Amino acid sequence: GDFGDDGSLDSDYDYADSAFEGLGNALLSGALQLAKVYGQQEPPVAEDELEWETRHFTVFDSGRVCHFDDFVEGAPVGDRGLIDLVTVAGCEKVAGVDTFVCKGANKVYMFKLDGELDEEQMRTWVNTLGRAITDAHANAARIEAEQAAQAPAD
Repeated sequence: GDFGDDGSLDSDYDYADSAFEGLGNALLSGALQLAKVYGQQEPPVAEDELEWETRHFTVFDSGRVCHFDDFVEGAPVGDRGLIDLVTVAGCEKVAGVDTFVCKGANKVYMFKLDGELDEEQMRTWVNTLGRAITDAHANAARIEAEQAAQAPAD
C-alpha cells in the first residue's frame, strides 16, 4: 500500500531480497504483538486506540530484525518486514503497561508479548533489542569512520 509522500508508507516492507541475506546469527525470536505509530517519536498514551497485530520476530546480530506473518515448521511465511536497528534510537519498557517500545525516526514500534505476560521474557526482549541497537549503531559508526579514513583528502 502506497500512502503518498508524507512518510507514512510502511518502510518495513520496502527491502529487497538481499536485505534478508547474511543476517547473521539469530539472538532471539518469537511472536510479539506489534503496533506502529507514525509521525512522532514518543509512544501515544491511549493504547486501546492502536491497531495491534501478531507478528513473528527474529533479532539478528547483524543489527536487523525480521518479522513475518507466521512461522510454519520453522519456516517464515507471509509478508516479511525488516527493521534496521541503526534507524532505532533504543528500546525501553513503558511504565505502567505491559508494553515496550523502540523509537525510530518518526516512527514508534510498540510491542507486547503474545499471550500471557511474562516479565522475564519481556526483559529478555528489551535487553536483547537494546544490545542489538547499541551494536548496530557502533558498527555503523565504525564503517563510517573506515570510509572516511579511506576518502582522499581534498
